[in-house]
Amino acid sequence: MRKEKGSILMMVMPLAAILFISIGMFVYNSAGQNVYNTANEMSENQIQVYNMWMDLYESDELSSTEIKNMITNIINQNNYYEGETGKFISFDVDISGNFDRTSLEDACWDAQIDNSQENLEKVEEELNNVVDSLDSSKTYDVEASYGYNGLITEVKITENN
Repeated sequence: MRKEKGSILMMVMPLAAILFISIGMFVYNSAGQNVYNTANEMSENQIQVYNMWMDLYESDELSSTEIKNMITNIINQNNYYEGETGKFISFDVDISGNFDRTSLEDACWDAQIDNSQENLEKVEEELNNVVDSLDSSKTYDVEASYGYNGLITEVKITENN
């Protein structure tokens, strides 16, 4: 009888070990999935916060004052995300005025590649020229472009006729 108890115990021990290992793997995988889901939700929330201010400005009839405010907000946001890849908002400006469109495009291109303090300052300087070119008697259209990750990558400002 004693021999049978010992052999039954020897057969049950590996099964119990397998059961404990399986439960441990299940708990580990479940916890990992929860952490992954939480990280994605945070990422979605961050994207919403990053983009939310654009809802205020994406319109067909903005005044020059609203455009100036929007440009200031974008400059501040670009400076906040200095050095972070993929977090630079570029500009495409199609207005009449006394600014060099090519210089703005070049500055934005450089900052997209490397949004360092130096490149951000160049963009800000070019945007100040755009602000100086805005006509208070005209309205402007603003349209945002979004990247594959859902973040705003470019703002297009067009002068209305």
